[in-house]
Amino acid sequence: MRTRRPFLFASLTICCAALLAYAATLDAEFAFDDYELIVVNPQIVRHWDPTEAFRATYWSGVQKSTLYRPIPTWSLGIEYSLWGPSEKSGLSFNTAGFHAVNLVLHSLACIALFFFLAKLVGDYKLAWIAAMLFAVHPIHTEAVSNICFGRTELYAGAFLFLALWLHLLSLERRGTASPAESGAGARTEPGSGAGMKIACAVPMISPNVTASDSTGILSAEIGRVFSARTAFMALALLSGMAAMLSKESALMLPALAWLAGAHFLQRTRKTRGIFRNAVAAAWTALPFALPVFAYVTMRLIVTGMLGETMRPLGLLTPFERLAVCSRVFVDYIGLLFVPVHQNALPIYDSIPKMALPLIAPGKIAMWLLGALLAFGIIVVKRAPIVSFIILWFFIALVPASNIVPIGTVKAERLLYVPSLSVSLLFAAGLISIERKAPRIRRYAALVVFGLAWVFSVVLTMQRNEAWMNGPSFYYDLIIKEPKSFVGHIGLGNLHAYEADHERAIRGLSRAVFIAPDMDGPYYNRALSYAALGRADEAVADLRRAAEIEPNRADVRRALGYVLTEARRYDDAISDLTCLLNMADAPLEEAYRARAVAHMLKGDLAWARADLLRALEKYPDSLEARYGLAETCARLGDVAGARLHAEYLYERGAQIPAAALELLRDKRE
Repeated sequence: MRTRRPFLFASLTICCAALLAYAATLDAEFAFDDYELIVVNPQIVRHWDPTEAFRATYWSGVQKSTLYRPIPTWSLGIEYSLWGPSEKSGLSFNTAGFHAVNLVLHSLACIALFFFLAKLVGDYKLAWIAAMLFAVHPIHTEAVSNICFGRTELYAGAFLFLALWLHLLSLERRGTASPAESGAGARTEPGSGAGMKIACAVPMISPNVTASDSTGILSAEIGRVFSARTAFMALALLSGMAAMLSKESALMLPALAWLAGAHFLQRTRKTRGIFRNAVAAAWTALPFALPVFAYVTMRLIVTGMLGETMRPLGLLTPFERLAVCSRVFVDYIGLLFVPVHQNALPIYDSIPKMALPLIAPGKIAMWLLGALLAFGIIVVKRAPIVSFIILWFFIALVPASNIVPIGTVKAERLLYVPSLSVSLLFAAGLISIERKAPRIRRYAALVVFGLAWVFSVVLTMQRNEAWMNGPSFYYDLIIKEPKSFVGHIGLGNLHAYEADHERAIRGLSRAVFIAPDMDGPYYNRALSYAALGRADEAVADLRRAAEIEPNRADVRRALGYVLTEARRYDDAISDLTCLLNMADAPLEEAYRARAVAHMLKGDLAWARADLLRALEKYPDSLEARYGLAETCARLGDVAGARLHAEYLYERGAQIPAAALELLRDKRE
């Protein structure tokens, strides 16, 4: 019972620290892409079908995507049933429920990190300090406060730390190969080393026990230890698989397991040598290739590819991309140690060409990072904890390094797992001062820890304010980066959603000025112009958007509607004809829209032909039936008008006035 109390105390304090730092997020609303992923995503609404989450991509309900993250998708679906719209909640979302889940996941990840570090370094106090700092580090604000992207980091981090802890438990029960290795040279924890238990089993047997009995007792002990080791490894593999199904970055789990295993074996089995322990750690980490193979297979079946389609750095040469990545790595290191200028979306993450200024300083950063990595390898024997910290940072960031281009250049949420390095480094420094310095310096170390912890909590609380809702998020982006394309277009879209179109036009005009070669702000601004009745300006923006991206069906569709409202019927018919020739065009709607333009122009025969084509594409379309009933009545096609009017009447739908008279005459 005594041995469990410190771990219970540590778990409670770590959990309280995480809740204290992020309690304000419970009052937060949806921000950034939360609305698009949760509120209007039909994949999330169908929450009771868990198999669909494993058969679809992360954004499949909203847009094309190659992200495969079924566990967060399933989780959001279940939460939608709990916190989503209902008669009881007044058809509104309980966003506090979604944020509470994020808080719980972060707390569990911090506790799993504590157990992993306690087993890794063999020091309860060091692990506790590192976990306490990890729980409140401001760099985690995006992961904890944001539901859309942060949820994946939290799941992956919690399962990954759990898998590594279970992996070390399985290593601990592997025992030692010889009495020399299990003797005084091995620094195993009392009563925990499986090899020590087995080696001491025979001497503890009573002299009255026969050789066969002693063999049976020894075999039973070996079987028990082997079963425990197998169970821990099996659970580690399951947890690792869950981490990969939460986010792709967990694919580095085999390398992280090797790193943790090598450090653990070096600490507990110094007599074996660094190289031998590294080889043994690689052998024990080999089973983690199984969940990697399973995940890659599932991803290929569902998405058909390993990478992502959105690649901001995909147009750069390999050397330029490496320079940009090196510069971003240096930025990451600065944010981990001094997290005072955080920005969710850096300006060069919005538009690919804006990453080019990073190439020049990136060349210097490459040399600095190379020297840091070499230092981490050189000091592996003299300072193993420092070596582990450096190598962990590099290995954990490989999936997000853009060596293979991904969908973002830089993001704070990507530092959730790599940030273990700075927390562990700070904790190791404090423990070193405490053990080697006079008592007055021990108190100084305690004061430094308290100040650093309080400073982190205050910064985290301040950073939470930027994620309270959509406007606060986009205003924070614009304040940090006045040329933030995402900030201006996002704020403009929010104003348009609130029907404040004048302010929407101002924000979107700023986005157009920043990125004149992107079609999105032109299209969105055109919709606001159209809502204000400014048809000519709306048409000009839609024409520009169509020039930039000729294959956007929604642009052509909007052009058809705006031109029809402006009574420019020939132009509307021309653009809707272009829409019908597109591969992903909504044919039924396009035919109906062109039929309206023909009808208003007076070409009733052409209108009837388009409506008949729409009815062929979608036989149950009441809108097409309504148009046909009215058109036939105007053309004098009494039989046709009655046919479609009766169809509408049987289904309780509205009937055109002209067709309604024909239907009444027939019934009389």
